Amino acid sequence: MKRTTILLALVLLLAGLALPACTTAATPTPTPTTTTPTGMVVVRLQQSGGIAGLNDDWAIYDDGLITLNGSENQRVAPEKVAALQQQLVDLGFNDLDASYLPADPCCDRFTYVITLHIGDQTHTVTTIDETPDAPPALWQSLQAILDLLALASE
Repeated sequence: MKRTTILLALVLLLAGLALPACTTAATPTPTPTTTTPTGMVVVRLQQSGGIAGLNDDWAIYDDGLITLNGSENQRVAPEKVAALQQQLVDLGFNDLDASYLPADPCCDRFTYVITLHIGDQTHTVTTIDETPDAPPALWQSLQAILDLLALASE
């Protein structure tokens, strides 16, 4: 009986020593870089929906800061931002209607809300992928913004 008790105590002691080795250490969650913007938001692109339920809010500041959902994501030269603003103006973005939405917004398509700020003027346009009556200037404006975001991530 004494031998069984000692053996049992030894097994419990070894199990207690081995138990912490079986657990995994907590992996620290990276903290997103946050920067207090010093510039003004001049272009905002909100993209939501799709099959994955995306909800991205890109803000492009006049000083070149680009944030994604409020966290610093990347930077570009301020001249690139100014060129994007001018490109949107040249494409006629400010002349677009406030929305281009299909009769049937179904299924798994992206919704885009694009806002352009120039001086004290603000113009916002909302659309959904594959809206049949959306003018080419809208898709070209969206592509110009996406091109800047892609350039910044290189």
